[in-house]
Amino acid sequence: MNSRLPETRGNNQRSRVIAGAGRASPPPPGPGRRTRDVATHLSAQIAELGPFELLTKGDELPVFAFKLRDTIGNYTVFDVSNALRANGWLLPAYTFPKNRQDLAALRVVKRGFTHDMADLLLHDIKRQLSRLEKQPAPVHDAATGSAFHH
Repeated sequence: MNSRLPETRGNNQRSRVIAGAGRASPPPPGPGRRTRDVATHLSAQIAELGPFELLTKGDELPVFAFKLRDTIGNYTVFDVSNALRANGWLLPAYTFPKNRQDLAALRVVKRGFTHDMADLLLHDIKRQLSRLEKQPAPVHDAATGSAFHH
């Protein structure tokens, strides 16, 4: 056995040795890291759409939340959630607990969410926004727009 290389036992990825380099290779990104990468990428894309403001970015947990900017008055997060539900997406819209009931948000959380899925969701959000922006007034609110409750 070559004494310059660390001994490896089993199939532990952390102890794999790069041939001739004498150092262990880093483990591939785990599913949690990939999911966070997708979350941060998607949250940034959603923020760029204009009507949304991020509450979280998905950089600590693979979850993020966003709300409508205060200048949007003709549709609500509940309208967005319902529009996306018609396309098969479950993007819960909800108001916060008693001390922040004035804040309504959408939440994106999905273990195993891929970049391809994120691109599809973004496409559907853009498509629904073009329709919602033409809407003269909100259709749904916390009482009528969602089965999701915080």
